Amino acid sequence: MGGAGAMGGMGGAAIPPPTNALCNPPSGSTGKLKTTVAMSGLDAPLYLAAPWGDDDRMFVIDAIDKLPYDLAFKRVKGDGSRKLVLFSDADCPFCHRLENEIKGLDNVTIYTFLFPIDQLHPDAARKSKQIWCAPDKVKAWDEFFASGKVPDNKGDCGDPVAKTQALGNSLKINATPTLVFADGTMIPGALPLPQIEKEIAAAEVEAKKVAAAAK
Repeated sequence: MGGAGAMGGMGGAAIPPPTNALCNPPSGSTGKLKTTVAMSGLDAPLYLAAPWGDDDRMFVIDAIDKLPYDLAFKRVKGDGSRKLVLFSDADCPFCHRLENEIKGLDNVTIYTFLFPIDQLHPDAARKSKQIWCAPDKVKAWDEFFASGKVPDNKGDCGDPVAKTQALGNSLKINATPTLVFADGTMIPGALPLPQIEKEIAAAEVEAKKVAAAAK
């Protein structure tokens, strides 16, 4: 467990990753790449990599709207007009930290993919399945992060954990939490609220430019 070291950028100053603000296996790569993903299905080849430039912590996913959102649970805050995607491990302490930060967000729809990292948290998959199988997933998630209480069920409702783990692996996600913004920018780590707001705003502007250019 520990923060990822920043790699040298190709001009400009790289933004340092949050110190000790993510969970990733010791063998996991912490170098960050620009990534193009063709989201045609979970079994499709999803990963093409090229060096990123000024900010080596960041990825880019093409076709973010084609992510399998039926495998995520959704929280709508305010008017829900902005978009944020999370890959989160129930037992990752930095996911807990991020949950506290995003309490301050408003006017955003948050999609959370359960992404237990078995190498670090062998009991997280069980907890994730039980949370998913709760009648109210959002309430179960919030209660777990507030008190550690896991829903009283067997977690055998056809949960998506294996699929969300496969999805995350296909996207080369190797740490939690990982945040994905509206333009496909992907950043690992428990970012502070001001930086999350900054990234959301920039991503929304960029996503609208892309959408307008595609018309």
